[in-house]
Amino acid sequence: MKIGCFMVVLVLLLSSVTLAVGVEQKWFRIGRNQEYVTDFALTPQEEKVVKVPATQKEFILFRSDTDGLTQETLQNGPYPIRMTDLSSRKSIDSFYSGLDLKPKNGEIQLSFKNLGDRTYRLVVLKMKKQPAPAPAGQTKKTNK
Repeated sequence: MKIGCFMVVLVLLLSSVTLAVGVEQKWFRIGRNQEYVTDFALTPQEEKVVKVPATQKEFILFRSDTDGLTQETLQNGPYPIRMTDLSSRKSIDSFYSGLDLKPKNGEIQLSFKNLGDRTYRLVVLKMKKQPAPAPAGQTKKTNK
């Protein structure tokens, strides 16, 4: 009886550890008008390619964690993350920025490179499409 109770307690403890390990806290927040694409870490000089499915022009942005950096560094650089559109070769160096990009063959291929001397975590997002406003003169009137 004692061995059976011990085994049940052990199984419960192990399953709760697995659940706790599987729950990861995210360091970023996603705005209402943003869609999550991916997040990852880049070590110094590491480069990673990210493919974003798209059928039309999209604004793709990234944010990096800036823990421990001063406001002066954030404003004046050096800017450690380079995002490059592999189709158009447009690029931008920053801690947080984005580009308006056109897809090629149903996707936007981006390269992210860490130019800095520390590891940075990045989140890649795309802006949600906003519904077009109603043309002037086509608003619904209410009777009062």
